[in-house]
Amino acid sequence: MATKLPLALKVSIRDNTTLPTCKLQKTLSSLTSTTGTPLTLNLDWDTLYRDLLPSFTDKPALIGSSIAETLSFFLTRLTSKLESDESFSDQYLSSRIGDVRVVVIKGDEARVMIREKSLYLEVIARSPFEWRVNDNQIDMPTFLESMFATSEPWEDVADVVPGAAATTQPIIAASPAALAGARRLMKVLCLPQESHLQKPDELFAKLLPYILIVRQTSNHVLEVEGSHPATLQLIANYFEKYAARNSNGRPEIVRHTGMWGNGTMLERVSLKWPNARDGWIKFGISVLLSFVEGVCGYSPTGVHQGDYHFRRDEPL
Repeated sequence: MATKLPLALKVSIRDNTTLPTCKLQKTLSSLTSTTGTPLTLNLDWDTLYRDLLPSFTDKPALIGSSIAETLSFFLTRLTSKLESDESFSDQYLSSRIGDVRVVVIKGDEARVMIREKSLYLEVIARSPFEWRVNDNQIDMPTFLESMFATSEPWEDVADVVPGAAATTQPIIAASPAALAGARRLMKVLCLPQESHLQKPDELFAKLLPYILIVRQTSNHVLEVEGSHPATLQLIANYFEKYAARNSNGRPEIVRHTGMWGNGTMLERVSLKWPNARDGWIKFGISVLLSFVEGVCGYSPTGVHQGDYHFRRDEPL
């Protein structure tokens, strides 16, 4: 028979673990942004209440907030580790973890491990303020790396984790070091449903690789087309700020938004001389090419019919 949870604990669980604005949900969202795959909560509150109640006899409602705080701390450290350690992120992504669970164990040390594509955080029940995982108790880098050393092997039978809650979170573009490892370890084996993808305005802000094309359409016009709006914005702002003025006027910077999403995504920037009748005016393309490589960090991939192609595989 299921344990009857106190009303105060139910409220605490709602406020600290399920509300979209709570700290734990924001932490999960940050982790999802880093890995590109959603991680769901799979918490057995009946069992957690039973195992932790002896340590929280005076205020059982603290069980909800304490677990939420511990998970937030752990997942924040996990996100930082994924962003800074490419080897670690490769191992994590290859494990194809779908959910995170908390288990109370008997012993002296907390543990973390992967079992059947679930991430288990095993904590020690002591007192309300001593059992939680924190920097004072644990060497977090070593603690995080131990999940792979103690993990049980899994068979690639199905992508659905038994007992895990279904998720409607979209598949989003990965960020920092995780994407490079994901591209090497987990090639695109099938196309996702379009309903699982973010809108273009959000997707292409992070999606690697960044593609950039520079072309000179006439003596009076240079164009930069790219998939990364922030790069295009920097180019537009910089050359607009330092456009020289003479007796014939000054170059004009035109920002072209795209036809996708909300229609606000910057897709192309034009550097134009407003008076095309000034035949002696000609834009030089070399300064722009140097800016793309030296300032924006793109690498040239070739020239095709006068179009200079660039690519960047590391996130900005």
